[in-house]
Amino acid sequence: MLSKMRLAYGDEIYVVILGVNPTPDWSRINNFAAETNHEGSALAATKETLETYGILSQSTKIGLDGTGAVVFRQGYGGMNEADWTELLDKLTSS
Repeated sequence: MLSKMRLAYGDEIYVVILGVNPTPDWSRINNFAAETNHEGSALAATKETLETYGILSQSTKIGLDGTGAVVFRQGYGGMNEADWTELLDKLTSS
């Protein structure tokens, strides 16, 4: 779904995937990026990053505005295409 969202929103969005495991399995991350045609970044989160953004669990989704302020946060649970479209429309309308 990430590749579909990227096509729909182009340069208006940028997706970063953060590995929260202290020893990330880069092959799994790279495979996921390849399977989804992910054009963003896949990074290993530092302790400071997790603390700064209040990431307490895997599958945390955070939306930042153009200034880096957190404007959306959701923990566990999936988001379907309609959920992502609603959120990205809101984030890109400013």
